[in-house]
Amino acid sequence: MPSKVRIVKWEPKKEQMTVTVHYAVSNPALLAEIAVKKLQRELLGAGCGCHRAEELIGLLRDLGCEVQIEEGPGGKTNAN
Repeated sequence: MPSKVRIVKWEPKKEQMTVTVHYAVSNPALLAEIAVKKLQRELLGAGCGCHRAEELIGLLRDLGCEVQIEEGPGGKTNAN
């Protein structure tokens, strides 16, 4: 911790919670392209672990893109 930074309170929540983050996106098309590539890698099991497939599908929905997973891992059919 840098010398000029002091933690005033440290009481992390113990229960599961939802965090909502808002971004100003200057190029939605570029972000959608990146999200699709990340989704593809996540579905192939080669993702970085930063975002789950469900999160990426939600992001794409927010960006105006509809994604439907025809066949998931193990041959399961998922409609999103």
